[in-house]
Amino acid sequence: MSHGWTAIAAAAAVLAFSASLRPALAQNVISPYQIQEIRRSVPDCRRNPQLAWRGDVSGRAEFPNGGFVVVAFSGCFDTESACTRWVNRTTSAFSGPIYALHCRRR
Repeated sequence: MSHGWTAIAAAAAVLAFSASLRPALAQNVISPYQIQEIRRSVPDCRRNPQLAWRGDVSGRAEFPNGGFVVVAFSGCFDTESACTRWVNRTTSAFSGPIYALHCRRR
């Protein structure tokens, strides 16, 4: 399986799994501080041009006061598996629909 199809298959599996957890995830809330922590925790692609894999995730995050915001995160990684682990971990911050979810070779 090519790297592109591997990433698509992984994304489809994660989406199917996250859909099965949707009622539990509806309880997730995130603070603006946590959004910044997620952004700071991932290697910046511009500062790390040697990293071969780019992960992108976006979706709806709910705040404790009941409001929500659409957030997007991107990061670069040395391996596809590191990227996939980050994508899977990051999607747990979302309480609503996930709009983008993938790892791609740069």
